[in-house]
Amino acid sequence: MKINLYPYFQLLRIGDARGYFLISFFGFFLVKGFLAPIENILIFLGMVFFLFSFSFSINDCFDEKEDKLDKTKKNPIVLKKVSFKKALFFSFSLAVLGLIFSSFLGLKVFLFYLLIISLFLFYTAPPLRLKSRFPLDIITH
Repeated sequence: MKINLYPYFQLLRIGDARGYFLISFFGFFLVKGFLAPIENILIFLGMVFFLFSFSFSINDCFDEKEDKLDKTKKNPIVLKKVSFKKALFFSFSLAVLGLIFSSFLGLKVFLFYLLIISLFLFYTAPPLRLKSRFPLDIITH
């Protein structure tokens, strides 16, 4: 049985996350993160990757209805390349991997990362789905 990993790569939406990565790196350089030990830099890079990958992946899971109406969207769930359940599992796996990475930098970093992941989840997923509640959508964005 051959497993096609490309739809999972599409869920990451790396191209869409470029601006967020740049903002993270700007902050990293602003606080002189480059002076940290190389292990911490690599952990930070992993955390950033998993955080934004989770954010875009979970968004694709719960924007299925809207993305069906927009033919320019390339949501792999809408295109039936991956099931909702598998995409949801993949999304939460990304979040857990990020949490594991964050745990290496201490409890405060872990709790902050957990808060950010929760905010991303509440922003896009029902029942809260803050992105559909003005002005909470603007505040949380």
